[in-house]
Amino acid sequence: MWETIIIVGLVVIFVGFIVGRAIYKRIKKQPSGECACCAGKGDKLVERYRKSNK
Repeated sequence: MWETIIIVGLVVIFVGFIVGRAIYKRIKKQPSGECACCAGKGDKLVERYRKSNK
């Protein structure tokens, strides 16, 4: 009985974390999904270019 309650509680916490993170990213207008992994690469490239051409 206790095992079931603990497992359900952990699943609810995990799903809440995933949904909360998605909502946070939408509110802050951050990329999510497939675009999230490469979104910062362009900014880093521009920053390196600006530093090298000072």
